Amino acid sequence: MAASQILRTAPRSEPELTLKQETFVNALLETGNQYAAYCRAYQCENMSREAIYVEASKLARHPKIAHRLDRFREVRRLKQSSRLKLT
Repeated sequence: MAASQILRTAPRSEPELTLKQETFVNALLETGNQYAAYCRAYQCENMSREAIYVEASKLARHPKIAHRLDRFREVRRLKQSSRLKLT
């Protein structure tokens, strides 16, 4: 995904993420897979599989990223809840 195609996952009032962190968040929300999201956002060619798992897990727990993911999941949960009430 090109830098111009990176979608912001939260309003500007949220803590700023780097482009790589934003790419990681978008990929994680798209795939649900920390390993794949990390590989999409960062250069992993010279990293072992275990190192990628560790770094992806650490990144997902980063306070700014965890906050962004929690907010997005809460919004998604509320949307799903409101859809269920309408049907």
